[in-house]
Amino acid sequence: MKRSRRTTQCLWFVVQDRRTSIHTWVSHGQRKLDDRLLRLIGRELHLSRAELLKFVECEMSYEDYRRRMVDEGYLRA
Repeated sequence: MKRSRRTTQCLWFVVQDRRTSIHTWVSHGQRKLDDRLLRLIGRELHLSRAELLKFVECEMSYEDYRRRMVDEGYLRA
């Protein structure tokens, strides 16, 4: 993910050095993410809360996530 430069940061999913339409917004000052924010971020990244936690903890690789987004029609192959 690449970041934009604002107090609220937009994190983009990047494939071959190109931004995709998949992104999420995160407050620069946010220290902890509560369940509500995790659900919102998960929705923006097309993941359930449990899948998002796996992604954040590196239990889901970049390639696994990319393949899933292609399989579900969010990205082209």
